[in-house]
Amino acid sequence: MRLWSSKDAAEALGVSMQRVRALARAGRLDGRKIGGRWIVEPVPGKREPQSGRPMSSAIAWALLAELSGARADWVHPSAMSRLRRRLGEPEWVLRSLQRSQARGRIVRWRALPSDLPKIRTKAAIIPTGLSAVTREIDIVGSSDEIDAYVDRDMLGLIERQFRPAKESVEPNLTLRVPSQPWILSFSRAPLAVVSADLLLSPDSRVSRAGGEALRKLLYG
Repeated sequence: MRLWSSKDAAEALGVSMQRVRALARAGRLDGRKIGGRWIVEPVPGKREPQSGRPMSSAIAWALLAELSGARADWVHPSAMSRLRRRLGEPEWVLRSLQRSQARGRIVRWRALPSDLPKIRTKAAIIPTGLSAVTREIDIVGSSDEIDAYVDRDMLGLIERQFRPAKESVEPNLTLRVPSQPWILSFSRAPLAVVSADLLLSPDSRVSRAGGEALRKLLYG
């Protein structure tokens, strides 16, 4: 079995290399430092990193928009037509979303637990992931953390007002600035987006629940 580098693990888990190193130091990933580099045991249930060109963020967002009944007007009609044909291949869709380019900037901070309710009620955020679990997803949501989409201005406002810790092994505030703004028109992320974000979780139970919810959508 081939061991993963921190880059391999970051690609497979959908997180940054810095996050992989923090998880390994905290013992949440089975890893060790050899010659100044982190080596990580492969995570069960996660696909080995693959070569080849990943799906672009624009196409990944177009795929999720199509599944959410939204119009992806940033994609050429011919590319959209090809993408619609591939929606009949659920496993291809899941693999492509797992390996796609990042769909925007993601920060993982730690806020004071007492600040989380304030952020939920006062900030313009669009819950996703474990913050937006519905009955269609076979996993329990979390009230101890926030996972949400925000625009750049709101990200800056939350940073200034609540002063979250930027470096934490146990972040409780995941904020996503999307590369395509259509998601910001929702009060809560659509099921396809919630499921796709869960799919990228380093927690295999959460990732599996996201994948199953996406399969249900794709198979109808």
